[in-house]
Amino acid sequence: GASGGSTSTPAHCVVATGLALPQGLAADPDGSIDLASAAAPTAGVWRYSGSFATKASACAGAAAPMAGVTATKVIAAGANGLNAPSAVAVSADANSLVVTSALDGVIDQYGLDGTFATSVLTPDPAGPLGAFPFATGTPLGVAVNADGAIFYADPGLTRAADGTIAPAERSGSLRRLSVTGGSASTP
Repeated sequence: GASGGSTSTPAHCVVATGLALPQGLAADPDGSIDLASAAAPTAGVWRYSGSFATKASACAGAAAPMAGVTATKVIAAGANGLNAPSAVAVSADANSLVVTSALDGVIDQYGLDGTFATSVLTPDPAGPLGAFPFATGTPLGVAVNADGAIFYADPGLTRAADGTIAPAERSGSLRRLSVTGGSASTP
């Protein structure tokens, strides 16, 4: 190839189908993949584990789900302000998941088994998304660095009078939360 490396054809396999608004992904320490799904009927965080095919010839077909992979809903939507999971990240210590819900302005932390631990960020003021973005943002993408700080992408979502949800013009930002002793400092 142009970079001096060898060229190869990647194996393109469908791992799962039938998901309603799948969004953020994270890799667990054990090699499982966590996926945030924001809409019913699949809203929640799903864990895909098993034997992921590494060769195209091992795939079931272009549109069929991958054989040998198990899907488990580890976090159900609807509790702790997490109604439409947008993104998921593994904590720096690899012992928990950080999950966002942009429409709710929420970031929650869970054990790897899906047990709720704490709300890291809740909107201020609390209440449904309105004509102005939450002061704390609408967390969409999320990452955790080696120091345990949580970074999130905030598109600056608002809800118009007709119910349309969209970002306000040039209102996006990258925000950082420092979490110490279970409490997050404001962005």
